[in-house]
Amino acid sequence: MTILDEVIELCIELTGQPLSDKEQEPKKYLRDCDPFNQGDLGYSQFNELLLTLGYDRVTKDFFKWIFGDEAVIKSFDDLEQGVDKFRKTAMFLYGHIKYAFKHLSQMEQSAIEKELQQIKPLSKSHYQKRHEPLHDLHKISSDKAYYLGYIIKCQGDRRDATVSCRNRRDL
Repeated sequence: MTILDEVIELCIELTGQPLSDKEQEPKKYLRDCDPFNQGDLGYSQFNELLLTLGYDRVTKDFFKWIFGDEAVIKSFDDLEQGVDKFRKTAMFLYGHIKYAFKHLSQMEQSAIEKELQQIKPLSKSHYQKRHEPLHDLHKISSDKAYYLGYIIKCQGDRRDATVSCRNRRDL
C-alpha cells in the first residue's frame, strides 16, 4: 500500500464515507501524488485532496481544531492522529462519524467549542458545590449485592404491571 492509498484511507475514515464508484476515477489524478512530498500538507491542499476524492471541504477552524493551530499537517502521523482525535470526539458527541463530519466540518471555532462543551470533563468544584444528599448511602455487603439485580428487575416488571415484587420470596 502506497502513502497515497493510506492517506485516502484516512480521508475515508475522517468523512465516514467510502469512495463511490464515481469517485474512484479521481484517484487516477492522485496516482503519482505524495501529499507529503513537499513537506507539509496545508489547509488548501487538504481541501483540494478532499474535493478530488468527492468529499466536502472543511473550514479553516475545523482544520485547526483537528490538526493543530499551525494550520499544516506536518507528516502522515499527524494526519493519522488528527483523524483519530476527530473520530473519538465524533463518537462521543454523536455516535456517528459521517454525521459528525458533515456537521462539524462546516463550523467556525466558536460553534465547534460550543459543541465540545458537551463532553468536557466537569471540574472538581462542580461536585464540591453540590447540596448534601437527601438520603444517606447504605453499605451493601458483597454477598448481598447480587440481590440488586432482582430488585431492579422487579421494579421494571412492576412498571409493566406484570409482577408484584412484594410477594416474591426470593428477595
